[in-house]
Amino acid sequence: MAEKVNDRWIDENGNDVFEYTGFSKVYTDDISRSLTYQIDMNTFPDCSLLSSLGKTEFEISAFKILMISKLYRKIVGIERTELENYLASIESSLQYSPGYFEQNGLLRLKKVRGIQVLFPTEELLIKQDVKKK
Repeated sequence: MAEKVNDRWIDENGNDVFEYTGFSKVYTDDISRSLTYQIDMNTFPDCSLLSSLGKTEFEISAFKILMISKLYRKIVGIERTELENYLASIESSLQYSPGYFEQNGLLRLKKVRGIQVLFPTEELLIKQDVKKK
């Protein structure tokens, strides 16, 4: 059995095992599933793009948001608090602004069983140069 030591574990062989926070759940709905079928997942960016988002922080955040969908090979929504924590952990100097993304139609808010879930929108995919099939 492993023993917890601050942010790392020591396994039964005395080796370090570091613990990282991830997403407890991701979500899909009719809109995100429809987008998944319309786009070519292979055209997701491999690095942050200079697009029309206006600030480097937003470009990096947009890339990180889309990386989650790329990992799952479908457009997925993430709980707002988990997404905020994930983006804040990327680099402390970068400020994620959920208001900017929502106000500009780049993320869509949906309540799922009382939980605020943010989904990437078609507009975000367009601005990040994701191609349709």
